[in-house]
Amino acid sequence: MKNSSIKKPYIFRNRTVDKSQLKKLISWSFSNYGLAKATRVADSLKDLGFSYATKAGISLSIEDLKVPETKRFLIEDTFNWITDTESKFSSGQITSVERFQKVIDTWNTTSESLKEEVVQYFKETDPLNSIYIMAFSGARGNISQVRQLVGMRGLMSDPQGQIIDLPIKSNFREGLNVTEYIISSYGARKGLVDTALRTADSGYLTRRLVDVAQDIIVREVDCNTVKGLTVSPDESLIGRVLLDDIVDPKTNEKIGIANTEITSYKLDQFKQKNIQKLTIRSALTCESLRSICQRCYGWNLSSGKMVDLGEAVGIVAAQSIGEPGTQLTMRTFHTGGVFTGDSAGQVRASHNGTIRIKSSFKSQYTRTRHGDDAYLLENPLTIELYTEEEETIEIELKPETVLLVKDNQKVLSNQIIAESVIQGQITERATKDILSNISGEISFGNLIVEERVDKQGNRTSVNQKSGLIWLLSGDVYDIPSNTTLLLPKNRQTERKSVLAKARFTNAISGKLNSFLTSSTPSPELVNVISSLTLEHAKITQTINGPILKFEQDDTEFSFVNSLANIKDSQVIAEQIDCKYATSTGGIIFFKENQEADSFLWVPEETYEINKDSSLLLVEDKSIIESGTEIIREIHSKNSGFIQVTEQNNILRELSIKPGSLYSLDCITDFLVENESLIEPGQEIANGIITENLTYVELIQDSEGNNAILARPVHTFKVPKEEDLILKQTYSKNLARFIKLKLVKELPFKNTIYIKSNSKIDLVKISLVLEVGKELHDLISSNNHKIEIRPNILDENISQNNLESKFKIVVTENLSAITESNNKDITSTNTTLVDPNQYLKPTTIINQQSVVSLTKGRIKKIETENNVAKKVLITSNSDEKFISVKNKITLKTGDFLKFNEKNRAGTIIGQVLFKQGSHYKIRKAYPYLISQDAVLNVYHGNLIQQRDRLAVLVFERPKTGDIVQGLPRIEEILEGRKPKESCKLAPLNGIVSIDINSDEKNITITNEAESINLSLKTKQRLIVSNSDSVYLGQPLTDGNLNPHDLLSVYFSYYKEKYGTFEGSRLSLQKIQLFLAEEIQNVYRSQGVSISDKHVEVIVRQMTSKVRVVSGGITTLLPDELVDLHQLKRFEKANTLDENSPAEYLPVLLGITKASLNTDSFISAASFQETTRILTDAAIEGKTDWLRGLKENVIIGRLIPAGTGFDNLYSESRIVNKDRKQITETPNTLDQISGNFDDIILDDRTARILNDN
Repeated sequence: MKNSSIKKPYIFRNRTVDKSQLKKLISWSFSNYGLAKATRVADSLKDLGFSYATKAGISLSIEDLKVPETKRFLIEDTFNWITDTESKFSSGQITSVERFQKVIDTWNTTSESLKEEVVQYFKETDPLNSIYIMAFSGARGNISQVRQLVGMRGLMSDPQGQIIDLPIKSNFREGLNVTEYIISSYGARKGLVDTALRTADSGYLTRRLVDVAQDIIVREVDCNTVKGLTVSPDESLIGRVLLDDIVDPKTNEKIGIANTEITSYKLDQFKQKNIQKLTIRSALTCESLRSICQRCYGWNLSSGKMVDLGEAVGIVAAQSIGEPGTQLTMRTFHTGGVFTGDSAGQVRASHNGTIRIKSSFKSQYTRTRHGDDAYLLENPLTIELYTEEEETIEIELKPETVLLVKDNQKVLSNQIIAESVIQGQITERATKDILSNISGEISFGNLIVEERVDKQGNRTSVNQKSGLIWLLSGDVYDIPSNTTLLLPKNRQTERKSVLAKARFTNAISGKLNSFLTSSTPSPELVNVISSLTLEHAKITQTINGPILKFEQDDTEFSFVNSLANIKDSQVIAEQIDCKYATSTGGIIFFKENQEADSFLWVPEETYEINKDSSLLLVEDKSIIESGTEIIREIHSKNSGFIQVTEQNNILRELSIKPGSLYSLDCITDFLVENESLIEPGQEIANGIITENLTYVELIQDSEGNNAILARPVHTFKVPKEEDLILKQTYSKNLARFIKLKLVKELPFKNTIYIKSNSKIDLVKISLVLEVGKELHDLISSNNHKIEIRPNILDENISQNNLESKFKIVVTENLSAITESNNKDITSTNTTLVDPNQYLKPTTIINQQSVVSLTKGRIKKIETENNVAKKVLITSNSDEKFISVKNKITLKTGDFLKFNEKNRAGTIIGQVLFKQGSHYKIRKAYPYLISQDAVLNVYHGNLIQQRDRLAVLVFERPKTGDIVQGLPRIEEILEGRKPKESCKLAPLNGIVSIDINSDEKNITITNEAESINLSLKTKQRLIVSNSDSVYLGQPLTDGNLNPHDLLSVYFSYYKEKYGTFEGSRLSLQKIQLFLAEEIQNVYRSQGVSISDKHVEVIVRQMTSKVRVVSGGITTLLPDELVDLHQLKRFEKANTLDENSPAEYLPVLLGITKASLNTDSFISAASFQETTRILTDAAIEGKTDWLRGLKENVIIGRLIPAGTGFDNLYSESRIVNKDRKQITETPNTLDQISGNFDDIILDDRTARILNDN
């Protein structure tokens, strides 16, 4: 039709035009009649729609929401299935994970069945229903939303993406109850939050894609490559270019010519002639350097014609991949967080009857995700269903189907017979904690436990075979440490019997006292061992906290640390308003041969400023008075000589040096050392004698003459360290072990110059507590400590008094031992002392008892290092007598399971003994533990309710929305390495497996060679002995690492074809893998992206190699170079063929690829600007401005579209075009059809035309 340029016949179609048909109509008119006519058709359809919409509309009413009658029966059936599942779980037939999966799948199947019922109900009873018309025409809403309105809202996902196993059975028409409303809101919030977050992620993905591909422009017509991709003919090939001629296999007639485009007409021809494979040109195999040629790219999909020279195909590719991410992010959650995972395709029995399987079949035994025994078919199988009406129904089953029934098994109508395996589902490894629902004793069934030790020496117990953990019923009592068990094993206990008792005593004599503290809400009980008071000092409460004040000299100290638990040599307080403070900075001196309790100070007032020199209000090197304004709003504190430091007309520093200025006629008249201290009475120049200790400095005055500045020196006397007097006020003589000292600290070194114009503390005086060794050893324990508090032994002093004595108190904390170590209701606590009681050493303070809550017998005592830790008591309620009617024999220790064949009774438990025709059974609860589960208990352990028994490890499907989709796309495009990657086959061959206790060894053998691989013990094999494997095939579970895959391919191909061909082939393999992975993610979301866009991006990720050794080239190790560029380097350097460059192919993520582009301007504008520009400057790089981004940054015309500056001359382009016209039969049709695509968008012209 497209190639028929003479007459285009009209087609009459009689069908309902809904949204999808509307899309097809516009697409058909565009591809067959061009842009202009398609635009007219769309315009006419729009006018038609608006015309009828003004005459009649459609609205939604509450009456339109009709709930099918069958819903009630479906829900009832589901409840029966769920009850049956719970029964299986409680009897240990399925694991906790299998129970959860069964419940989820049952409700999901019910929801899907109800959806189909809703559709059928509308079709049969009300086809003109407003909701039905809206949803199925595509005008508004979808089937999922209709299901929630009139079916059931269904299962919800929580914010972590996990499914909540309690479904919303109601719909919005019936209304949600309180529980359902909360779950609904919980799931809906996930949708809202993810919409906001993922939109940003998708936008950033687009930015990175644009950055990596912005310089890909169509720069030439043909790269003359002889390489291409071999593919099967399908719709995605329309617009691609053939690499080779296509020959009819029957007639040998050419039906496709090389370098011509594949149209829909040609594609139909290929299919009719049964052409199985085509070789096409591709962006992946294009040999154009830094660009793509016309023929390797093919059509511009927006026009349906060959792409123009100068087209920025990289930008188009980036937008094509990035845009669906944004679209999907917002579109996926219109269901409001509802779980929409695909249930497995199920084959159900159409009638009640019996299954017959006549032929034998090849299969593997498996266990379904619901815990059912099943067979995975390896070949097709036909089974027969004999109905009760004696009809025979044949059921065809495909390979990879899971058969759930056996030969001669009775089935009910609608029962599931088989399930197809869900293909391509994204799964993740997860864990599930198994918690005990009662207390009791652990007994392992048929478990095989393996002890594993990791590199850190941690031991874990792993189950090697699926089996049961039995939890035998009984009351477990924890026995606290330091507690003595009073009753032996097998002793009868009464209710409130004391099982164990502990007594707690004090260590040192003292007086008992209790008081409130800010850290404890209840009174704290302490044993005061000793108390000392600081004489002539008191603690005063102020707004800023407590202050210690000495009465003799009114000095005040502020507390700097917590006073609740004081350690040895701890600073308790620091002096406030120290008299060793100066008003400004200066120079500090320690005089030689002077006592350590004094030092000298030469004041100097310094200002560090950064202002223009014109703002200075005084003359440099002059004498100023105190209070003089130096710069606006800055006044001097002292009189003295001013010096200004200036740089580039900017004032940097001002210093004012107090002292006397003496003029000096000649420099030789200066008789002392410059910048030194001069004793009183010494002559410093002719006629100038010092009266006091002076610091002299030789300077120049404002006129440039030499002068002497004699600066005053201040002497500070510092008191020696002294011990303060502590008065013993109570108990044991500890004064000799506790000392309180005033300690001085000089924070500055000798002759240091301190620049400042504000207060400086030259000496820091602190109050320090020192503790002797005997007391130090005592307070090292947790219960003993030294505190500073008000006089807690003086009852007349209130806690709220503003003043109190400074008390140092040594206490023993008794609260820790009087409180119960075990908060369980089985423990009782009794305090045996009174407040203010005098305590002798080892007085019993507290008694703690463990009391039995039930009448029974001590069944077991669990010990640790011969000390009782737990006690198990069994009562009458834990044991039952059952009668056995069948003639069966039960042994002591046998376990009874509910519904087990040849076993009697409905109680699950363990046989204790036989008495006549009765058996005594101890109640037990079974937990099915799957293979590879991590065990947290051992056989015979006593455990409490809600203790963890084991951790099940399993694979679970992720909910299918873009929350997983976008990160997966990002993971592929950034080339990220998965956490747990699988091991890959390094060659084609046959597998041989050798497993020992330490490791697993795999040998892969073919005709040419054999390779051995060692695996970690944790890795699970997914291949079997004697399996045939191909190069790069995963051998173990885990995610496939594309970097590992590239390395495996390169190692293999390098051996066969050399470094260059090995690199090219391995990169080509990885390109196909990445392109398919990206397409799989988008296809799973129902998004169609042309392969050529994905190929353009993947090409950028896989075009580089990393240099290992430069060889004859000038390349450096670790340098990233384009593979084809490196080949040209080697061709240019053909002098020494024995030293070629060595290199490895690398897979770069889009971020790394953007940063390693040839243009440093483009890379620097993306990320790491400073590093990239620094590297470029050091290397002397040149940016040739080939891409779009760098030209935009510089401000030049971009080299694309009309600004495209082709390397060929205009005549070459014309000749090429003429050559192409002669080669391509349909090009004339395209040129003649181009005139149809002229759009005249002028309302006046349209009105004239209509008239």
